[in-house]
Amino acid sequence: MRKCPKCGHKNDSDAKYCSNCREKLVGDRRSEKKENKLKKFKPYLLIMFCVAIAVVIFFFFSGNNTSKTTTKVASRIEKKNNSVSAESKQKKSSSSVKMTSSSEITEKLNVKDLTPAQTTAAIIYYGAKKQLSDRNVWEPLYSSTDTIVVNITKKITSNLEKPGQDVRYAATNATDESEKTAYFGKQYVAPSYTIDPDNTINYYDPRNLDENFDNISAVESVNLKDIVKYINEQHAVTEVDALSKRISIQDNRSEGDGNVITDNDLTNDRLLCKVLIFYAINNYKEFKELDQTSKDNVLSVSTDDDYRTIEITDEQNSASFLIAYIPKVNGQVANMYTFGVLNSAHQVDLVTSNPTPVDTSEIVKYVNQAGGKDVLKDMALNITEEGD
Repeated sequence: MRKCPKCGHKNDSDAKYCSNCREKLVGDRRSEKKENKLKKFKPYLLIMFCVAIAVVIFFFFSGNNTSKTTTKVASRIEKKNNSVSAESKQKKSSSSVKMTSSSEITEKLNVKDLTPAQTTAAIIYYGAKKQLSDRNVWEPLYSSTDTIVVNITKKITSNLEKPGQDVRYAATNATDESEKTAYFGKQYVAPSYTIDPDNTINYYDPRNLDENFDNISAVESVNLKDIVKYINEQHAVTEVDALSKRISIQDNRSEGDGNVITDNDLTNDRLLCKVLIFYAINNYKEFKELDQTSKDNVLSVSTDDDYRTIEITDEQNSASFLIAYIPKVNGQVANMYTFGVLNSAHQVDLVTSNPTPVDTSEIVKYVNQAGGKDVLKDMALNITEEGD
């Protein structure tokens, strides 16, 4: 329906004039305005559409060119980065020491790059130059031309003031004959060192002992980085490099299979006697004179039927000693031994350095720490039982 704007009469929707007043009928003014606007904007819309098409085409072609340009730029940047990275690696490599030949040696050592042999060489150099003991036991290792054997062992660590990580590094000249009969055998003599978790090096001279062969004090403790710093300051990289080539490292931390003394081994009468005598020699001053005798001569040992007492005769020094087993104390199982000297009346005088009886397990532990069965091999005994 079309409403006459003049009289308000309603006409058919297709009527052009009002059937009531004959006024010319027009459409909805808002619709007419929209139609007029559309007519006005049609040319602009067409222009905008064309512009949009042109823009899309432009960016399509320019995008390909940009991509190619970006690829080229990225490639150039990557090449430059690779060049910088290679140069950086070369500089980093030149800042540490390659200890393979004299021509490759640079100016400074670097702790994190040290091999085990280089570490040992640095420790020996520092010990020798700093004279870390009265006898300067590190100097012969440094100045010699012989191979230096470094034995890595778990033996004789409980005796140390600073046992590190319960591993001891003992360094000796491979051809030094004088060391073969030294403290507990060649592989266990001075000089030694231990390493703490923070890389602190504890230097030892195992001959710095108390009278009971118990406590070994560290003569010096210094961090590895300070050792390396000292070497670099002394411009001694070449010397340490040469020293490292003479070092042979033997890892014997697993040694003991068949060497460690157990309770079952003590059923062997001869081994039991050796264990007790070895312990007595190294823990009681009264027994110390037996040390040389046990190496030069055969010790005469007499026992009772059940090995409750062991009598040792040192014919060279006209002395006799007694080791007696104590099975019980106040009715309780004791499993201990006591040590004494037989006087002229054949009576027992207990040792004065430590008269307290010692538990068998402590004796066995001590001998194992000292080297186990290996340290007993050279002890010659002539054992007789009373009544034979």
